[in-house]
Amino acid sequence: MINHWIRSLNLLYLRIAECALFLLMIIICYAVVARYVFNAASVHAVEISAYLLAVTIWFAAGWAHIENQHVSLEHFKDGKYGVMTLISAVVSEISIMIFCTALIYAGTVSVLTALERGYKSATLLAFPQWILLALIPIGAFGLGAVSVSRCWAIYTENKEG
Repeated sequence: MINHWIRSLNLLYLRIAECALFLLMIIICYAVVARYVFNAASVHAVEISAYLLAVTIWFAAGWAHIENQHVSLEHFKDGKYGVMTLISAVVSEISIMIFCTALIYAGTVSVLTALERGYKSATLLAFPQWILLALIPIGAFGLGAVSVSRCWAIYTENKEG
């Protein structure tokens, strides 16, 4: 049941990342045509592109881990048999959980600070920075939830067997 909710949450995150990537493609095409065809560069295209890229990266992290399409150390994955496979999987997932906990904590503190002090981007958009900073704990939560789910699966498999 937990695995279903975590998978659904990360699938929602993935769909948001896909939409952001599509919008990024449109904005880049617009910026290139505006600059080189009409000689009228867009002042906001670079900043909006950076925000959409951040959405894509943070929201796709959990799904990449679900699909095992993430960067991993082959030494810890391959060539292990029996209990060493189990130990390396648990150590890997716990490392990810520790990393995600740090990201969630630091990201939340940054979001609260940006909200409290009213930080805005130093560009013409004056975009509220808390929105961009909120992507960090949101994405880390999705990734960490996958690791918790995997650790739980390892625990229940070994408890039964």
